[in-house]
Amino acid sequence: MYYWNMNFIKCSGFIVLLFSGMKVDAAVIRVAAIGDSITQGLGAPSSFSYPMQLQALLGAGYEVRNFGVIGANVKPAGSAGSSREYAETSAYTESLAFNPHIVISNFGFNQVHDWSGVSDFVADYRLLLDSYQSLGVNPRIIIWDKMIPHFESAAQFDPSITQGINDGLAQIIIDEAGAVEGLDMFSAFSDPSVTRSSHYADSIHPNAQGAQLISEVTAAALLPEPELSIMLVLSGFVFVFRRTKNSR
Repeated sequence: MYYWNMNFIKCSGFIVLLFSGMKVDAAVIRVAAIGDSITQGLGAPSSFSYPMQLQALLGAGYEVRNFGVIGANVKPAGSAGSSREYAETSAYTESLAFNPHIVISNFGFNQVHDWSGVSDFVADYRLLLDSYQSLGVNPRIIIWDKMIPHFESAAQFDPSITQGINDGLAQIIIDEAGAVEGLDMFSAFSDPSVTRSSHYADSIHPNAQGAQLISEVTAAALLPEPELSIMLVLSGFVFVFRRTKNSR
């Protein structure tokens, strides 16, 4: 099945019709956004969380659902001394039942409250991701490869723990090469145009504009590149059909 999106562009007296599409194995590609408060949307109005804005960018061929949970970490269910396990939340259960074709995962910030070293973090995160990899739909799994910058007033972030979390994320992507992809969100938020006042609601959480940036970086990773273009000129109209590669 191919999806075709159409846009109208007036150019030199002509109307240019742009059709773009992709072949998929399902009527709609299901995208599960899992993670902590950044995914949930704390810091932005609910209608401007990054999953909501991602839905608008991807269009009708996708169904994006927000399974973010404030305060969640990747510790396994029942971990001693932790009350933040994502695996114990209803959002986690619902995200599995959603049977997503694509999983976008952002965890790390809340590990500072239950930090027990890089090796534990890597093992715990891989165990969480395994539960999605075992789904019959064989989802594409993408994790942020580094935490986005946070500001000095976020005093709970010990620099050594932050580095440990980022090292762990990089290790997961290496260890799970071919099964887990990395998404570089850090570079976008390190751009000089992105500031504490412009893109953040506080020292950690992006505001609506920050959530828009997350959605744009994510959409760029998901939307397929054109595979085939055909141009027809009929009765003064230019028709451009673009068939695109499967994004999964």
